[in-house]
Amino acid sequence: MPKEIGGKIFHSPEESEPVDPETLAKAEAAFAEWDKRVAAVPPENRVASTNPRINGRDDFDGTEYEQWAKDQWADDEKRHE
Repeated sequence: MPKEIGGKIFHSPEESEPVDPETLAKAEAAFAEWDKRVAAVPPENRVASTNPRINGRDDFDGTEYEQWAKDQWADDEKRHE
């Protein structure tokens, strides 16, 4: 039975539809290419954070986890000051 958490619906592995092996291989290749590109950038030149909307910081807005998520991000910001 699907479970809703924070406005998202999660399925167990048994309920999920199988992923086509060709689609999975393409996705794995894309991630591998991305990892190579990231590794090629010296750590001191990497971007520490990006747009919060792209980073998923607002995924919990409007859910029962909104305040918890905001607290987590605030703690994270403090650690990186």
